[in-house]
Amino acid sequence: GSAAQHRLIRDHLLPDFYGFELLPAPYAVAHLKVGSFFDQRGYKLTESDHAHIYLTNTLNPDEHASGELEMLPIFSGITDEAVAAGRVKHDVPVLVVLGNPPYERTSHNTNPVSDRLQEDFYKIDGHHIPDQNTAPLKDDYLRFVRWAIWKLLEQDGAPQGGILAFVTNRAFVERTLHRGVRKFLLDRFDEIYVYDLHGDQREWFRDRVDEKVFKQVQAGIAVTILVKRPGAHHGPARVRYREVWGTRPDKLAEVAAATVTDEEWSELQPRSPLWLMVPY
Repeated sequence: GSAAQHRLIRDHLLPDFYGFELLPAPYAVAHLKVGSFFDQRGYKLTESDHAHIYLTNTLNPDEHASGELEMLPIFSGITDEAVAAGRVKHDVPVLVVLGNPPYERTSHNTNPVSDRLQEDFYKIDGHHIPDQNTAPLKDDYLRFVRWAIWKLLEQDGAPQGGILAFVTNRAFVERTLHRGVRKFLLDRFDEIYVYDLHGDQREWFRDRVDEKVFKQVQAGIAVTILVKRPGAHHGPARVRYREVWGTRPDKLAEVAAATVTDEEWSELQPRSPLWLMVPY
């Protein structure tokens, strides 16, 4: 009923959903779409209502919140936005983190906080991996994954449980270099679902149709859902895997129809030394 929908929007959707966006255009579009979504359900946003979508860089430490930036009148709106985003980053516990982070090996998000978190991906059971070329571990999508884990499980006041669901480069599920990433995820989550959409341009020479999911992205893609349930974590995560090859429309249709409870998933047993999240 409309009254129940209005209560849901007012008491849950508006106060409990947050979004970070780096670029002004999609930031503006997001606000318009959220307003339209509510409007179509008979709830018109007023001046006192605020969709919690912020113009900010998720991975940057928030100097605004500490008052280190001068409050210039011409930039007051931007500064206020950054301060509000900083409060969400540091003070608001979240249960679910969703995203399609950028895939960029030459990251522009290097900073002491992100680099310190990222160090965990270079280790297995406390020992540094010996690989020489570790540049791919600095990729932005891995920085976003690591930040999300910190937000869900490690931050002071975090619920220490929840769901991380990302669309990313699929490299981390099978490349040798990323074995520390996989071991870190296995050690911290209870369930991991990997929907492998393939589509790597470098595999086009193979005798199969395997179109890209995102036309402008050369890398293969995976949809990954990581679940940490309340309470202590016991043993490595249970890993379920499925894959799809073919045309882009076929892949999108299969993903749209898939659920985590259907019978198309196969269970994997990742093991040392590579901890692969693809079938052996």
